[in-house]
Amino acid sequence: KNNQTIHPPASSTIQYRQPKQRIVWTCTHRQFNLFVYDRSSCPLSLSNLFMINQTRLTDDDLEPVAGLSSAAACIDLHLMDSVFKPVFTHQCFMHETILGFRPFVVDEEDAANIANIQREKLKHKTRVETDVLHKSFKQQAASKRLKVTVKLIPSCTACVVSFKKAPLVEDQNLTEASETKDTNSLSLSGNKRKASMVRFHDKCKEDQKEDIMSDEDMLKGLNKALPNINHLSNDIDNKCGFLESTFGATISECRRSIQNDEMEFILCLADGKNIEVNNYHNQAQKLALWFIENADTVDLNSDEGGGTWKVLYLFRVHRSNDEDKDVKFSLAGYMTLFCFYSPFKKPKAGIILRICQALILPPYQRCGLGSFMMTAVYDYAYGKYDSVIEKMNCVDDVYEGERTNVMHEIVEVNVEDPSPSFTALRDRSDYNKFKDCINPENDLMPILPKRCLGDDNEFPPLNEKDAISAAAAAKITKSQIQICYEIYQLRKTKKILEGCAEEKKEGIDKSYRLMVKKRLNHFHREEIGSCATKMEKQAKLSELYEEARDRYNSILKHET
Repeated sequence: KNNQTIHPPASSTIQYRQPKQRIVWTCTHRQFNLFVYDRSSCPLSLSNLFMINQTRLTDDDLEPVAGLSSAAACIDLHLMDSVFKPVFTHQCFMHETILGFRPFVVDEEDAANIANIQREKLKHKTRVETDVLHKSFKQQAASKRLKVTVKLIPSCTACVVSFKKAPLVEDQNLTEASETKDTNSLSLSGNKRKASMVRFHDKCKEDQKEDIMSDEDMLKGLNKALPNINHLSNDIDNKCGFLESTFGATISECRRSIQNDEMEFILCLADGKNIEVNNYHNQAQKLALWFIENADTVDLNSDEGGGTWKVLYLFRVHRSNDEDKDVKFSLAGYMTLFCFYSPFKKPKAGIILRICQALILPPYQRCGLGSFMMTAVYDYAYGKYDSVIEKMNCVDDVYEGERTNVMHEIVEVNVEDPSPSFTALRDRSDYNKFKDCINPENDLMPILPKRCLGDDNEFPPLNEKDAISAAAAAKITKSQIQICYEIYQLRKTKKILEGCAEEKKEGIDKSYRLMVKKRLNHFHREEIGSCATKMEKQAKLSELYEEARDRYNSILKHET
């Protein structure tokens, strides 16, 4: 205004009256929407919408990836021949920093590059600039460089930790100045140990004292997300630490080519009531804190919640000279499954199978093993492994906590608080199952009436009755059936648009868009309802639609 830049609050509507028109700036979701009105308060042109970015991306906008924060950049996790970094460290170290330390220069540069790549992706989408370095590097003044090396045994039940430190002096050769200190002289007998902080004098800053985290306090933080720390050895022999046998019953197997290496994997379904399974999982599950934002440890033997726990383990098979006699196993991932009886589930009471935690270790990610495990979960729900369940003598709890020889039918598979990446995996798996159910060539009961799957240009919303019926047949949630239906209709829309006249394309696309927005408006009614104005509500609904359509397009792009 008057040739001066204005910076409105984060969420506001500011009006400036001019002699012949009124200009309204509406700020929502880091974007300013400019509307020009005439004296009758009608927009002169709603189609000309200016998006002016006036804010900068923050670290909270970045998708969590390995090695992004200061603490994550300091830590290297070794599993056999693979080295990887944590994604999350907030449950181990406050503000995702290790007090008094920064990563070595190479790791710090890698973290900056990771942040830059993430911001470039967002910049392409939002046209917003920001700093490269993650905010965790600025939380406190560091005085030393640190490298934490964690060497896990293949079974992921124990590890060795060592620290490498160097002064934070810019022109000094950090390699020559480094010092390594193993943890074999430290004890974690833990609850009685008091946390201690070491005070030191920084020669680079005279008469200034700063806090720096001691080795024991670092171990205390690391111990939250690591299995037993072994103090008897300074190193891990890759030939040791394998599992001689697996837990539970083997229900499936597969092969995958990872980094030009053909690997064999098996899936084992284990009962949480088993003492050996419980003891093993108490150590292995700690690793989830590095890779799942809200990960928490569970007691598989607990009856809390009125249900029972099962674990689907993914083990890598190691054979010596292809002889079955000498077979060993290492952990590649797991899913924890909570089974509980729901007496009021519509249209039929039965067991709800809830996926609570899913982890594929980084060396084995992005090669289809997540989908392999999801398929096994659905096969379990469809009764494919009933004979395995009988063999395990594992019977689900029923209403009022009684035990019975009658096996209740699993009526639904759902997921507890899924992350964005797991949501994408779940949508792909559910859509593939949805296609199987509507394929007339398959020997499956059709889950939707033909009027919903016609080849015309109509896109009728899926009504409540059809959604509930289809969800029960597919054993997935009603909301997932709606998503699968929308993906299927988007696929149909694309085919129609390919051979459609140009003047009809907008109407067909609009028909699909309105169908999806109707569901989104109902599903996100509280979030949309919290918007102050009608324009903000429309902007929010459009944002949700674009996110959903991008996700659907990604699934169709990789459709099998």
